[in-house]
Amino acid sequence: MRQDSARQNVVLVTAEAFANYFTQALRDHTTPSFRQKFRSADVLLVDDINFFEGKRVIQEEFLHTVADLMEHGRPLVMTGDRHPRLLTKLSPELSSRIVSGMVCRLEAPDLEARRLIGEKRLAPSELLDSCIRRMDAVEESGQTLVPAEITGFA
Repeated sequence: MRQDSARQNVVLVTAEAFANYFTQALRDHTTPSFRQKFRSADVLLVDDINFFEGKRVIQEEFLHTVADLMEHGRPLVMTGDRHPRLLTKLSPELSSRIVSGMVCRLEAPDLEARRLIGEKRLAPSELLDSCIRRMDAVEESGQTLVPAEITGFA
Protein backbone atom coordinates (compact mmCIF):
# COMPACT_ATOMS: atom_id res chain seq x y z
CA MET A 1 0.00 0.00 0.00
CA ARG A 2 2.82 2.41 0.90
CA GLN A 3 4.47 2.00 -2.52
CA ASP A 4 1.26 2.85 -4.36
CA SER A 5 0.29 5.73 -2.04
CA ALA A 6 1.29 8.38 -4.58
CA ARG A 7 -1.43 7.12 -6.90
CA GLN A 8 -4.02 6.33 -4.25
CA ASN A 9 -6.77 8.54 -2.91
CA VAL A 10 -6.01 8.39 0.83
CA VAL A 11 -8.46 10.32 3.03
CA LEU A 12 -7.47 11.12 6.61
CA VAL A 13 -10.16 12.73 8.77
CA THR A 14 -11.16 12.98 12.40
CA ALA A 15 -14.60 11.67 13.33
CA GLU A 16 -15.54 15.21 14.30
CA ALA A 17 -14.52 16.54 10.87
CA PHE A 18 -16.50 13.72 9.20
CA ALA A 19 -19.54 14.77 11.27
CA ASN A 20 -19.01 18.43 10.39
CA TYR A 21 -18.65 17.66 6.66
CA PHE A 22 -21.83 15.58 6.81
CA THR A 23 -23.77 18.25 8.69
CA GLN A 24 -22.64 20.87 6.18
CA ALA A 25 -23.61 18.60 3.27
CA LEU A 26 -27.10 18.20 4.75
CA ARG A 27 -27.43 21.98 5.11
CA ASP A 28 -26.16 22.64 1.59
CA HIS A 29 -28.03 19.72 0.01
CA THR A 30 -24.72 18.31 -1.25
CA THR A 31 -24.82 14.82 0.26
CA PRO A 32 -23.97 13.12 -3.08
CA SER A 33 -20.64 14.96 -3.30
CA PHE A 34 -20.00 14.26 0.41
CA ARG A 35 -20.58 10.56 -0.16
CA GLN A 36 -18.42 10.59 -3.29
CA LYS A 37 -15.54 12.15 -1.35
CA PHE A 38 -15.47 9.49 1.36
CA ARG A 39 -16.75 6.43 -0.48
CA SER A 40 -14.37 6.83 -3.40
CA ALA A 41 -11.33 6.79 -1.11
CA ASP A 42 -8.84 4.02 -1.77
CA VAL A 43 -7.97 4.17 1.94
CA LEU A 44 -10.02 5.91 4.63
CA LEU A 45 -8.42 6.76 7.98
CA VAL A 46 -10.76 8.04 10.70
CA ASP A 47 -9.38 9.23 14.02
CA ASP A 48 -11.28 9.33 17.32
CA ILE A 49 -14.38 7.27 16.45
CA ASN A 50 -15.60 7.63 20.02
CA PHE A 51 -16.80 11.08 18.87
CA PHE A 52 -19.65 9.27 17.06
CA GLU A 53 -21.15 8.09 20.36
CA GLY A 54 -24.75 9.24 20.74
CA LYS A 55 -24.90 10.77 17.25
CA ARG A 56 -27.37 8.39 15.61
CA VAL A 57 -27.74 10.06 12.20
CA ILE A 58 -23.99 10.50 11.76
CA GLN A 59 -23.40 6.90 12.84
CA GLU A 60 -25.87 5.73 10.20
CA GLU A 61 -24.11 7.70 7.47
CA PHE A 62 -20.71 6.45 8.62
CA LEU A 63 -22.03 2.87 8.71
CA HIS A 64 -23.11 3.20 5.06
CA THR A 65 -19.66 4.57 4.20
CA VAL A 66 -17.98 1.66 6.01
CA ALA A 67 -20.24 -0.86 4.24
CA ASP A 68 -19.51 0.68 0.83
CA LEU A 69 -15.74 0.65 1.39
CA MET A 70 -15.84 -2.96 2.65
CA GLU A 71 -17.98 -4.02 -0.30
CA HIS A 72 -15.32 -2.67 -2.66
CA GLY A 73 -12.43 -4.19 -0.70
CA ARG A 74 -10.99 -0.85 0.33
CA PRO A 75 -9.06 -0.58 3.60
CA LEU A 76 -10.44 1.42 6.48
CA VAL A 77 -8.47 2.34 9.61
CA MET A 78 -10.18 3.73 12.68
CA THR A 79 -8.74 4.88 15.98
CA GLY A 80 -10.40 5.50 19.31
CA ASP A 81 -9.51 5.88 22.94
CA ARG A 82 -11.43 2.74 23.98
CA HIS A 83 -12.20 -0.73 22.66
CA PRO A 84 -15.20 -0.56 20.29
CA ARG A 85 -17.27 -2.76 22.63
CA LEU A 86 -16.84 -0.11 25.34
CA LEU A 87 -18.36 2.57 23.12
CA THR A 88 -21.83 1.94 24.53
CA LYS A 89 -23.55 4.74 22.63
CA LEU A 90 -22.59 3.36 19.21
CA SER A 91 -25.27 1.49 17.32
CA PRO A 92 -24.92 -2.30 17.50
CA GLU A 93 -24.56 -2.41 13.70
CA LEU A 94 -21.65 0.03 13.64
CA SER A 95 -19.99 -1.57 16.65
CA SER A 96 -20.30 -4.98 14.98
CA ARG A 97 -18.73 -3.68 11.74
CA ILE A 98 -15.86 -2.16 13.65
CA VAL A 99 -15.02 -5.29 15.64
CA SER A 100 -15.34 -7.47 12.53
CA GLY A 101 -11.91 -6.16 11.54
CA MET A 102 -8.65 -6.30 13.41
CA VAL A 103 -8.82 -4.50 16.74
CA CYS A 104 -5.54 -3.85 18.52
CA ARG A 105 -4.37 -1.84 21.46
CA LEU A 106 -1.42 0.46 20.97
CA GLU A 107 0.86 1.11 23.91
CA ALA A 108 3.30 3.96 24.39
CA PRO A 109 6.76 3.02 23.11
CA ASP A 110 9.49 2.22 25.63
CA LEU A 111 12.46 4.52 26.17
CA GLU A 112 14.67 2.88 23.54
CA ALA A 113 11.92 3.04 20.91
CA ARG A 114 11.34 6.72 21.72
CA ARG A 115 15.05 7.37 21.29
CA LEU A 116 15.04 5.67 17.89
CA ILE A 117 11.96 7.64 16.82
CA GLY A 118 13.65 10.85 17.92
CA GLU A 119 16.82 10.01 16.03
CA LYS A 120 14.84 9.27 12.86
CA ARG A 121 12.68 12.41 13.12
CA LEU A 122 15.33 14.89 14.16
CA ALA A 123 18.62 15.63 12.45
CA PRO A 124 21.58 15.40 14.81
CA SER A 125 21.46 18.69 16.68
CA GLU A 126 21.29 20.31 20.06
CA LEU A 127 17.53 19.76 19.97
CA LEU A 128 17.98 15.99 19.68
CA ASP A 129 20.53 16.00 22.50
CA SER A 130 18.14 18.07 24.61
CA CYS A 131 15.27 15.62 23.94
CA ILE A 132 17.44 12.64 24.86
CA ARG A 133 18.57 14.31 28.11
CA ARG A 134 14.92 15.11 28.93
CA MET A 135 13.80 11.52 28.21
CA ASP A 136 16.61 10.19 30.42
CA ALA A 137 15.65 12.54 33.26
CA VAL A 138 11.98 11.62 33.00
CA GLU A 139 12.78 7.90 32.85
CA GLU A 140 14.98 8.16 35.95
CA SER A 141 12.18 9.94 37.83
CA GLY A 142 9.73 7.15 37.03
CA GLN A 143 7.42 9.38 34.99
CA THR A 144 6.49 9.01 31.33
CA LEU A 145 6.47 11.49 28.48
CA VAL A 146 3.42 11.96 26.32
CA PRO A 147 4.33 11.67 22.58
CA ALA A 148 3.24 15.28 22.02
CA GLU A 149 5.86 16.38 24.56
CA ILE A 150 8.57 14.51 22.67
CA THR A 151 7.69 16.09 19.32
CA GLY A 152 7.20 19.55 20.76
CA PHE A 153 3.47 19.85 20.00
CA ALA A 154 2.33 20.00 23.63
